[in-house]
Amino acid sequence: MTEVDARGTLCPMPLIRSQDYARNADSGGEFMLLATDPGVYQDIPAWCRMHGHKIVSMEEENFLIRIVIRIA
Repeated sequence: MTEVDARGTLCPMPLIRSQDYARNADSGGEFMLLATDPGVYQDIPAWCRMHGHKIVSMEEENFLIRIVIRIA
């Protein structure tokens, strides 16, 4: 699975990196966003709703947030 690394960045960079990846990826594919900014808990679900993407899983361990996203 492709990892989109946004660790150490703040809003809006995790969202921008996710958009950049999704724009060029195949529909139905999945990727994992790695982030440390807790703002992704609101930003990424809202972005997914707006674009029809689906959050497959979301977890946090030691301040590292992993979000698996399925591309619409």
